Order: sequence, then structure tokens, then C-alpha cells
Amino acid sequence: MAVVVTMAISIFTTGGCASMDEDYEPVDASTSAGREDIRQVIRDRNGDINACYQARLTAVPHLRGKLVLDWMIKRDGTVGPVRVLESVDSAVDTCAANAVKTWKFPPLKDRPFMKIRYPFNLRR
Repeated sequence: MAVVVTMAISIFTTGGCASMDEDYEPVDASTSAGREDIRQVIRDRNGDINACYQARLTAVPHLRGKLVLDWMIKRDGTVGPVRVLESVDSAVDTCAANAVKTWKFPPLKDRPFMKIRYPFNLRR
């Protein structure tokens, strides 16, 4: 059985929280983590979210939906607090939030933190 986890990304700046798709000025990837750097880490670690979903499918075989997580990347690239903005299932939510807390992103050199909002569409 194939499980599909699709993703989209919103990156917010520290100045006014403008979304990347609107008024955000792109970050120079040579000086700080840029949008593609962030996406690449999430793509590389997507298996963590998939594992949370797979583990729950045995108990809830028809489980599907959109899980939206919000987190902060600190200056050193570690992840700060993770919040669930849209829930799929409490077990999946908790597992996914805990997984994201272990992720490591490229260091931020031109800002103290970066806020990320990321939807994961979970389905078989």
C-alpha cells in the first residue's frame, strides 16, 4: 500500500510575519537558510511524518486528512516549539510534532529565528 504525504510551505519573517508567497524578501542562501534549504530538510525528513501516519493506520485504517504544524527554527538551526494548527488524529499529531522537534536546519545568520507553517496531506 502506498501512502502519499504531500507538502507545501509558508515561511514567515520576524518583521510583521508576512508570508513568503506575498511580501517576503528572499533570503540569500549563502548567508542564511533559504526557502529551498528549508524545503530540502523537510523533504529529507518526510519519512518521519510518514512513519507516524503508518503506525496509526493499523488502528484507524481509513485515517486521512491534513496535518498543519507550526514551528520555529532557531538561529542555530534547531527547532523550537511545535504547535498543531490542524489535527488529523491525536496520536499522529503528537508523533509528528515530536519528530519535527528533532529536525536540524541550516543555521540562520541574518535573523534570530524563522517561523514555519507546514501542511502535510496524509492519505493512502
